[in-house]
Amino acid sequence: MRTRIIRKRKTESAAQTKRKIAITKTNRIKKIRGNGSSVNFTEKVQQQAYWLFIERGKEHGHDQEDWAEAERLVKVDT
Repeated sequence: MRTRIIRKRKTESAAQTKRKIAITKTNRIKKIRGNGSSVNFTEKVQQQAYWLFIERGKEHGHDQEDWAEAERLVKVDT
């Protein structure tokens, strides 16, 4: 008879999860801003809106809200 070893899954605390999300957001914003490249405003908004969609859990029907929020965020960042 074989013995199965069951490994416990390491669970993260809520604080650790929030920290990872914050780091991800910061890295994403840095990536969108770029390093002085000529990425235009619309492309930055598209990228930001996509990440808002992903963060929402890919829930459809909020595209206009995501776009408006993305425009606001990109204007603040520039």
